Amino acid sequence: MEVVHLRRSPETGRRPFTNSSGCPVPPESSSLVEPTTETSAFPPNVVSGPGRTGVTRTAFVLNEVPEDSSRRFMRLVLHVDWKFSTEEELEEILDVFPEVASKVGPPTRRCRQRPPAPGEKQTSLDLCSCNKYGRSHVIGCSLAPHSDRCKFSRTRFLPHKTFGNKNLAQENVELGVKAERLAGKLADRVGCRILSSYPEHSAAMESRGRRSRECRLGTKHHHFSGVSICAGFVAHCHTDFKDVKDGLSAVITAIPDPRGEKQFHAFPTLSLQDSELEGLAVLLPHGSLALESSRHFLHQTSKFSGKPFGKSPPRVALVFFLHAGLDLPLHGAEKG
Repeated sequence: MEVVHLRRSPETGRRPFTNSSGCPVPPESSSLVEPTTETSAFPPNVVSGPGRTGVTRTAFVLNEVPEDSSRRFMRLVLHVDWKFSTEEELEEILDVFPEVASKVGPPTRRCRQRPPAPGEKQTSLDLCSCNKYGRSHVIGCSLAPHSDRCKFSRTRFLPHKTFGNKNLAQENVELGVKAERLAGKLADRVGCRILSSYPEHSAAMESRGRRSRECRLGTKHHHFSGVSICAGFVAHCHTDFKDVKDGLSAVITAIPDPRGEKQFHAFPTLSLQDSELEGLAVLLPHGSLALESSRHFLHQTSKFSGKPFGKSPPRVALVFFLHAGLDLPLHGAEKG
């Protein structure tokens, strides 16, 4: 496995991969070069794939000394299996999940550019339209922000949704069962990879699910509580603060058309150790798996052109996660 060392970028007041409004932009958009041969390359702060023949996995790690310790340690930032999913899995992913997102995901997901001031009413001027056509939906369990318990009634089981059309109810039941079974199967496969490559993270994640099987995807492993289906979706800069402290999130990428728009997964506060450029962007290819310490590092995606794509998004990303606090049986019902 190839290991790439990172460093923290100095605070300059300007965040890479972001415009003046705080919205994502492609890395080095003015000088971005489309790689057409093995010798072509993206800008130096963009990793587009294995750098040497035979490299199938790459781990991006950060060496640092934590504030409460004098010992330097190496923390995993991102692990990429450049080719993880089988062709059969990818066909099934593209057959099921874009349809789920188009039926269930909201038609417009806008991102707030700035929070309203105290007493100020939220207006459309405070919103951007990065996700005008992008859609997302969660299958599984996630943590409710205000009640500190599982949002089971809203997100667990897609077949209960009729999408406002009773004539589609049976069709939705079949689609929902198919989507949840596929999500569980993929969660188990990803769990096997975490167990074999990062046993300490695996132990921390599985130990939290021993009492709360209802809040877990899959049957063999219990690493994840839910999966976000992101179809053409744009993520602004954030950390996943709800995730468990020692856990990993996972991203499976499926791209319907390799000639279509590309979306980068970027870390604006980290840089390649030997590069003068700030920021790190990784192009996750079709069929790849990314394991990420998403709670600890700011991350985002790049923005698409804004053209409508209907039911054929330029990228489908399945983001598997484990929220903290989902450790009680029956979705936390015993909390009262």
